[in-house]
Amino acid sequence: MREPKISVLVIDDHPASRELLSEYLMQEGDFKVFDAGDARTGFDLFRHHEIDLVLLDVMLPDESGFDLCRRMKSIARGFVPVVMVTALNSTTDKVQGMEVGADDFISKPIIREELLARTRSHLRTKRMMDRIEQYRTELNTFNQRLQEQVEIRTRQLQGALAELKDAKAEVEETRHEIIERLGMAAEY
Repeated sequence: MREPKISVLVIDDHPASRELLSEYLMQEGDFKVFDAGDARTGFDLFRHHEIDLVLLDVMLPDESGFDLCRRMKSIARGFVPVVMVTALNSTTDKVQGMEVGADDFISKPIIREELLARTRSHLRTKRMMDRIEQYRTELNTFNQRLQEQVEIRTRQLQGALAELKDAKAEVEETRHEIIERLGMAAEY
């Protein structure tokens, strides 16, 4: 069975940049590309599709890529890498991007090999993070079942202990009766 395609969201207000990024990815054959020319459309696509990776331009007409990155990260289901694609190269811009949750930067003009290498790297990280989340969920389920079993067994043991205490009390009572009767019998 073939694995599903990897969903990449490209958000860039320049049609030529969107087309170039989409073309580079689709040439690899494993990618399903969604694209948007503005933040509003990009955010809607992000909310309504299972996106594996976002390539996001910093300069958008209706909202900064930094603000959009922050909003997407706040609603992401699991780990979704966001790579800022920009002509901005200052350290301040890169730091700002990292502070809002960006995972990487690719400078324009785009070099195909760099784009694909970084994309693959972030997708490997995503797969590992998804696997960790799956293991965490499985572990939580296991721990919950274990806790339920411990509670059941504890109640069973408490019941058995109560029965033993009752039996011990009965044995003690019977023992006292026997001693009493033996004492009475010895008097005769």
